[in-house]
Amino acid sequence: MRNSIIALSALMLFISALAGGCSSGTKSTSTSKSGSKLYDAKWMINELEGKRVVLPEGGKEMFIQLSSDGKASGTTGCNNFTGTADISGSRMKFSPLATTRMMCPEQIMNYERSFLDAIQRTASYSINGSMLTLKDASGNALATFSSARTMGQ
Repeated sequence: MRNSIIALSALMLFISALAGGCSSGTKSTSTSKSGSKLYDAKWMINELEGKRVVLPEGGKEMFIQLSSDGKASGTTGCNNFTGTADISGSRMKFSPLATTRMMCPEQIMNYERSFLDAIQRTASYSINGSMLTLKDASGNALATFSSARTMGQ
């Protein structure tokens, strides 16, 4: 019995050390002056190309989530997506995103195409209060989001 407890404790210690070794140790705490966090928040779409987003019945909420390890994920109104975001200062550039391939009504698919296009054209971002704005290379707003909730808090 004692040997089993020691073996189990050693295994748990090994797993804990292994999990800690996988951490990059570069967790960023990017916050704006108002304290809104870029990372680990669920950013819900408000506007896309200057127009208010109102999904028709049957559409999923459109959002993006970013983590300090560079992962980006969310939904487009129809499909889920995942990829990476290279973020440095106010600069932000997304890798090509992988998406699921469900078909939805045409109006929702139009939002999805515009949403994915905006993400791929993103060159920078800004946070003002609880609002995130993705911008193109000229500084024009591509999409605005509001923080729905902070994850893990």
